[in-house]
Amino acid sequence: MADVNCNALGRQVPESYRPFEHPEIQSAPTFIPEAYRNTQAIDKVRPRIEDAIEHCGLVDGDTISFHHGLRNGDQVLQQVMRAIIDMGFSNLILAPTSLFPCQIPIILEAIDKGVITRIRGGSVRGELGQWIVSGKLNSIYEARSHSGRCADIETGQLPIDVAFCAASSSDRFGNCNGWHGKPNSMFGILSFMAPDAKFAKKGFVVVTDTLVPGINDFMGIGMQHATDVVVVDSIGDNHGLDSGETVIQHIAPERLEALSYLVEVIRALRITDRKPCVQLGSGMGLAGINYLAEAGIDIDMMIGGVTKDLIAAVNAGIVTRLFNGQCFDRVSAITLKNQWSFTTPMDMFQYGSPYRAPVTGLLDVGLLGAIEIDRQFDVNVSSFSNGIPAKAIGGHTDVARGAGVTIVQAPLHRKAYPIIRERVTTLSTPGRYFVDFIMTPNGMIVNDTAFNTNADRNHVLSKELINKGVPFLSMDEAIALAKTNASEFLQPVLPQFGDKIVGVVKYLDGSVLDSIYEITNLDEL
Repeated sequence: MADVNCNALGRQVPESYRPFEHPEIQSAPTFIPEAYRNTQAIDKVRPRIEDAIEHCGLVDGDTISFHHGLRNGDQVLQQVMRAIIDMGFSNLILAPTSLFPCQIPIILEAIDKGVITRIRGGSVRGELGQWIVSGKLNSIYEARSHSGRCADIETGQLPIDVAFCAASSSDRFGNCNGWHGKPNSMFGILSFMAPDAKFAKKGFVVVTDTLVPGINDFMGIGMQHATDVVVVDSIGDNHGLDSGETVIQHIAPERLEALSYLVEVIRALRITDRKPCVQLGSGMGLAGINYLAEAGIDIDMMIGGVTKDLIAAVNAGIVTRLFNGQCFDRVSAITLKNQWSFTTPMDMFQYGSPYRAPVTGLLDVGLLGAIEIDRQFDVNVSSFSNGIPAKAIGGHTDVARGAGVTIVQAPLHRKAYPIIRERVTTLSTPGRYFVDFIMTPNGMIVNDTAFNTNADRNHVLSKELINKGVPFLSMDEAIALAKTNASEFLQPVLPQFGDKIVGVVKYLDGSVLDSIYEITNLDEL
């Protein structure tokens, strides 16, 4: 095994990384200055992607970045990577905000050819996750939350050399956005590229399929940051914004019924001088709006990924304002540009930064999901229970840390896999400090442990909820029931972890929460 240290969560992390010590910032970080690129008010349009790459001075060993505004409909990463591969680059570091299935084939090709040798991004999926745990990448993969990536860039822990920014429209100077352009190309706010625009050292390349005459309006990123503009036939298809994470039709009825507990939590907070602020997440969380509406609870502000359902909630008078970090479906991407009266765009500096007052700190309640939750209330949203990285942390840690009351909802088990368990496979969010309640179809679990600074309040809230008829489980009962129920299904082959660390999960301040290990029996899983 490589040299490791034990962090404050009892997890082994590589000695070359700073271990997690505490959920709050213990010392003032060092911030790097914004990049000086000598950008001017001149025509920056380049004939080809290759010309922009050459103009930025990209060299072997540099770090390149992309954003996932178009999610599984993106085509910019593929086009840029094709040019980079064909130009013969090697040993590049990929630092995307997140990766989706449509991008995996070209990334695997780049890895196979030695063009990409390291990934320092937000998330990986599918076959790429399998490559990582097989040890084929030969470098440590880094997973981050949305605002954790932003914080690492501005503190120099994740240096970016050249950023490639998909934009649905741009002018010749580089004033760009995701709100204008072709109907299939619009995706919303350029929230994820805010740190790259400021700190990418060599260049910020705008890739668009709509070059507007004159000066572009609805600016998302201004021309002071752009070094190059490239026009392509298509940046992607916003039908790919619907990732499946927002679908609620297939959620079991008993899980939906548990959302009634959310109503009682909000009532128990006794917010009388204003309407509450919440984040309900996606999928099951979105269904919570219906329960709040039936209970007569209106929402002042909601944050996170915007969908047509949230827009409908605003139009119905249930929600007053949306703080928009990204769009989760095509309808919201196309329509929100005409509805600024209730939309506040926010970038990832504003969303959940550990170094300033974040928007997540406005939340009275944050409802989050989980792949696994353990006895310590720590949460896994990074990997499947077999240890293969497959999901995005997204804003999970950001919201958990910021919200006044953090609720994680999940079933006790998913077929043969216990969800509530002794120890999570991969620790993504240190929930022992932040998670106040776990919401399951069998009842609520309260975190009134010494780790949680809100333990006394949570204990009082739990008693009030019990008086309102909300069922509760102890952690011991939940773990035992989850294990018993899961045992009724055909048991899967368990992963066999080797000693080699192939990835790390980073906290908001850049310290390491947990390690991801090589799997030696991957072919059997």
